[in-house]
Amino acid sequence: MNRRKSLIAPLALVALFFAASLPTAPGAAPAASPGSAPAASGAPSLDEILSRFDRAQTGIRTMTANFTETKDLKLLREPVVSKGKFYYTRPNDILWEYTDPTAKVFLIRKDELLAYYPQQRRAERVDISRFQSRLLKVFGIGQLSEDLKKYYDLALAPKQPAPGLYDLILTPRRRMVKKRIAQVRFWIDAKSFLPVRMEYFEQDGDRTILSFDETHVNAAIDEATYRIELPPGVDIQTTFTGIGSGKGAS
Repeated sequence: MNRRKSLIAPLALVALFFAASLPTAPGAAPAASPGSAPAASGAPSLDEILSRFDRAQTGIRTMTANFTETKDLKLLREPVVSKGKFYYTRPNDILWEYTDPTAKVFLIRKDELLAYYPQQRRAERVDISRFQSRLLKVFGIGQLSEDLKKYYDLALAPKQPAPGLYDLILTPRRRMVKKRIAQVRFWIDAKSFLPVRMEYFEQDGDRTILSFDETHVNAAIDEATYRIELPPGVDIQTTFTGIGSGKGAS
């Protein structure tokens, strides 16, 4: 597998969350998606939900949240559960800090991806500048809803998961995305229009669930949060084993 392919799949999980987290242009009302389920009587339509969702994102400068990651893997009997803290500062500083059960850090800053596994004294530092722009377009980072629809069909689930939540289904349209992703589902809070849960289904049957709580928007985040100082003796590699697929290093 070449370097670009090995990066696109692991980064899908990070990028797809940011499709729902990054601000879009003010006043951008997305067009209806083909195959969208009609809204139930009295319930908002997909157009209305996406329009309000876009407006809610416009003013976001920073975001922090606690997350729980649950991986259902075909090769394991029990799911793998991890917890940690997530940070985002506009336009593209992204940090996933895993704390339980194993400490690890994934940082995207400028044109670099850094993965650090303290207990293994190992790190992976990868330059993503050559294909970052296309990667972000494929997965919707910083793009308008219309751009996202070039790669996914968007629809509301016929039955919503719980009162006060909307279940948004993203189905890949492009072959490049379909090769790894079968479907993505966002649970969006009906008051804040922020994602509270995301399910990421791979073509091989594996599934990753991300749940978020204690979400704070536009709170101050120290710039030093995104500086990872690697201690002496850490083995630094230039390949990335991955986080999105659940098959990488733990």
